[in-house]
Amino acid sequence: MIPSPSKKILWSALDWGLGHTIRCVPLIENYLKAGHRVSLAGNQQQIKIWKQYFPENDYKLIKGYAIKYQHKNRNLSLAILKQIPKILKTIRYENKWIKKILEQEHFDYIVSDNRYGFYHKKIPSIFITHQLHIKLPVRFFQKILNSKLHSYLNTHFNQIWVPDLSDLNKNYSGSLSHPAPKILSSKLNYIGILSRFSNFNKPLLNTTKYHTLFLLSGPEPQRTIFEQIILTETALYPNESFLLIRGCFNPTPLKIKIPKNTSMIDHVNASELWSLLFQAQSIVCRSGYTSVMELVGLNLPLIFVPTPQQTEQEYLANYLNKVHHFPYFSQSDFRLKI
Repeated sequence: MIPSPSKKILWSALDWGLGHTIRCVPLIENYLKAGHRVSLAGNQQQIKIWKQYFPENDYKLIKGYAIKYQHKNRNLSLAILKQIPKILKTIRYENKWIKKILEQEHFDYIVSDNRYGFYHKKIPSIFITHQLHIKLPVRFFQKILNSKLHSYLNTHFNQIWVPDLSDLNKNYSGSLSHPAPKILSSKLNYIGILSRFSNFNKPLLNTTKYHTLFLLSGPEPQRTIFEQIILTETALYPNESFLLIRGCFNPTPLKIKIPKNTSMIDHVNASELWSLLFQAQSIVCRSGYTSVMELVGLNLPLIFVPTPQQTEQEYLANYLNKVHHFPYFSQSDFRLKI
């Protein structure tokens, strides 16, 4: 961890979905409260999210990875493999960006949530990840990739922070973060579960307003595809009320009619979401790791629907079903049950 007294920290997070950006919020909040100065680097959407929590903070604009999935039926692993040249170019870009910033301004620490080029060899650099073992459909390539990953992290980062519990019997990420690779063992810190709700108090009285609350997130086009499936399903039950939180800052026009029994919100902050969570009989969401960390400990009726062919989410949904007994459905098989 970063020791006192006050240090100056340069912090950034991966822009793949909202999860990495959001899960940094409680950590940043703790360091600001401890008297550290934190400069946050992100793209325009990330900065917009962080400003909801830290309006007076220092912000720096940096390009993101901008991973794209253009075709409805494309295998996500294949889509990422095809974009490796762009990913490597972004890693080189962000490392040059850091060197340029450090010519103008001094920082004591650099913190990166899954941005692989966000480090400097002369400044203590910290990497946040729950994926010490990345899942791939082909085991041979998975083994090679993880070996390269462990070597890379060991070479370029001074500390590895894992947002999970060290106890394999109680953790939330399963084999993604356990067992710890030997090459990284001296640098690893399991920092516990990260949640914006850790200091929130549960309502004394729950008022059920919605049959189901849908929390959408993740890459396009699958976010929109699932949104259309949801609206088709809610239209079948006109006597029930539903709430859909779309999880997007720049929403595209809907291609399907919104049922009268379904309310829609593009995005909510933590306090608004906290209130809404306790107004639904059930909650349907992706099995992205940030959603998992924030929701599984709240004793709420959760149903997970992983992003199709996103190996990590599919693994987490299956793991949480076996270990913590949360139901899950594939997106294509999802149906409302009233």
